[in-house]
Amino acid sequence: MDRTLQGNVIASCGREEFLQRFFDLSPDLFCVVDTDGIFQHVNPAFRAVLGWEPFELISRPFLDLLHPDDRTRAANALVDRAVSVSQGAAEYRWRCTNGDYRWLAWQASAADANGLIYGVARDVTKARRAKSELHVLHDFAAVGITTTDAIGRFVTANPAFCEMLGHTEAELRTMTCFDITLPDDRAEQVEYLRRVSSGEQPSHAVEKRYRRTDGTTMWARVVISAMRDAMGNLEAFVAVVEDITEAKQNEVALCESQERFLRMAANVPGMVYQSRCESDGRTSFSYVSDGAADIYGVSAATIMENPRHVFDAVHPDDRSRFDAAMAAALAQRAPWRWAGRIIVNGEVKWIEGGAKPQSLSGGITVWDGLLLDVTEARHAAQRLEVSENRYRSLFEFHPDAVFSLDRNGRFESANTMCEIVSGYRPEEILGKPFDSLVAPEQTHKVHDQFKQTLAGWAARSDLTLDSKSGRRVEVNVTTIPVIVAGEVIGAFGIARDYAKQRELEAQLRHAQKMEAVGQLAAGVAHDFNNVLTVIQGCSEFLASSLPAGDTRRADVDTIRDAVSRASTLTRQLLAFSRKQVLLISAVDLNACLTDLQRILCRMVGDEIVVVTELADDIDLISADMSQLEQVIVNLAVNARDAMPTGGELRFSTKNCVIDDAFVRSHPEAAAGAYVLLSIADNGCGMDDVTRSRAFEPFFTTKESGKGTGLGLPTAYGVVRQFGGCINLISAPGVGTTFEIYLPVLKPGAIAKAPA
Repeated sequence: MDRTLQGNVIASCGREEFLQRFFDLSPDLFCVVDTDGIFQHVNPAFRAVLGWEPFELISRPFLDLLHPDDRTRAANALVDRAVSVSQGAAEYRWRCTNGDYRWLAWQASAADANGLIYGVARDVTKARRAKSELHVLHDFAAVGITTTDAIGRFVTANPAFCEMLGHTEAELRTMTCFDITLPDDRAEQVEYLRRVSSGEQPSHAVEKRYRRTDGTTMWARVVISAMRDAMGNLEAFVAVVEDITEAKQNEVALCESQERFLRMAANVPGMVYQSRCESDGRTSFSYVSDGAADIYGVSAATIMENPRHVFDAVHPDDRSRFDAAMAAALAQRAPWRWAGRIIVNGEVKWIEGGAKPQSLSGGITVWDGLLLDVTEARHAAQRLEVSENRYRSLFEFHPDAVFSLDRNGRFESANTMCEIVSGYRPEEILGKPFDSLVAPEQTHKVHDQFKQTLAGWAARSDLTLDSKSGRRVEVNVTTIPVIVAGEVIGAFGIARDYAKQRELEAQLRHAQKMEAVGQLAAGVAHDFNNVLTVIQGCSEFLASSLPAGDTRRADVDTIRDAVSRASTLTRQLLAFSRKQVLLISAVDLNACLTDLQRILCRMVGDEIVVVTELADDIDLISADMSQLEQVIVNLAVNARDAMPTGGELRFSTKNCVIDDAFVRSHPEAAAGAYVLLSIADNGCGMDDVTRSRAFEPFFTTKESGKGTGLGLPTAYGVVRQFGGCINLISAPGVGTTFEIYLPVLKPGAIAKAPA
């Protein structure tokens, strides 16, 4: 608007009206106060800025609206204005209607002839807050902030920058930016300061080195900008400085680490690699070490160009496992492990591999992995496994107790026979000293023997062990030194149970005796049967030649009865010797006992209670029904005779399996499936002597004329002829139990009697 037009506007509206409108519409706060500081006029801006209506302020002292801390300063300024003293702008805090305070920058005239002071203010709250925040940013920033003049002299430096270099701000103000820059970087610094100052670029970022006060070097990332006045003239340079020394050190360390990795990868006896899977599923090798040539016969560069050299080499029999492992790792972005075979130039190799994934941006995943040729190790492991299995079999299944000791004589291992000999399970004695199992009076023998073994010699001695049950066991112990690299590191031991050996020898002698007696009985029975045949024939001929009523016929009948009884004895002898002819069939033992129960009850009498405990699911057995019934009756009769004043006779059945451990203690038994028939009484029982001879022919404890001594031998022979065995358990005053093991009928076949 030119001056002519402005004059026209004033002339048309009137000067007073123009000034009033300017007064009312101004966003700045205008007021008129007297020399006592009482508001005479205020414009509407007071309402917009502080919330006060103009009429609320008229005739009110302006000092009432100031912050208490600013009133003294404002009162002094009022006095100066009242006496026409000129001052610059001042900033005070004014109270709003809501109780908050805002900063106002005031400019006031001196009092005029009417004693009025004219003032104008602008709200600078935001500006002060921004300035305060900038000050906080400058002082408390974690990065360095500096300003320098046009020739590089420091004007300001914040605490972070001072701390980085070790200088105070006062020291830096006496220096230029070139003084703290390493000489090799100064030429570059001059150039980029020239470009920024000339306006070629508004700012410049650079990595450079500073010299600290302690003589060390600091790497920094610096962003430099130019500050210009309203005319565009350079006022200062502003620099933001970030200490990247540690990052630079890490970068150097990373480079060194990469170099070390490359050297190590080149010397690893295998293929070190990194595979890469793109977001679209494409895979490739981003790194392969030179060790690939030793495995696949082609260079690392060839594999990186064509990964099929690796994938196509997988053995056909291992292909499905390889593909499944690869697919799972790719789908789940999970670690990959695989062991299998490859074929390279017709040679089969064993490979073990593994890789761990790392997710990158853009859906890319890389796997860092290693493939090793373990062919020789695999073959060695197989040989070692075979050797260990042989040793383990020898160790575990040795018929004697075998164990190993460390140099302190403590158990390191023990086989199952150690439990049979000592009663302690192997895990119970591991770590215990061997002499803790030996009778106290013989520990000196153990120590002497072990000293000899540690000296490198095998040693042997007879020892007495205190078993877990409290029973003492006589053993012969042999210890052998274990020598590694010329040093004795422990000992192997073998303990043989003499008592067990003597028991087995006794059982063997008993079995041999029973076999010899059986053969003798069979021979006697056959010869005796031939004689009986002649006597029976002659008696029949004699009887037929005597007329009826002849008194001599009674003598002939007596002869014939004696022959019949003798024939019965002959059959019993043949049964004991297992030479009689049997009719073998499938027999339900429970049904047999049920059918016999009424007869047995009558036979043993009312004083004896007959109890049956028959399992529901027992198998059929192979036996001659009539002979089996005779065995049961014979044993029931013996039980009745053992309980003259009454008692309990118990029959029970169940399926069972005879194992090798049972066979070792019962040589006449054979391992397999059986039905167990137990016949138990609570009668007088047998002593050791009687029990050892119970199955001998003609041995009896009954009075003369009350027993032939063939009942138990007959039962023994019949059961043995069935393919079973009898176990006798008895003690004086406790009673007697006969455990009869009868073989289970094999499916699809009926057992036949031996010839």
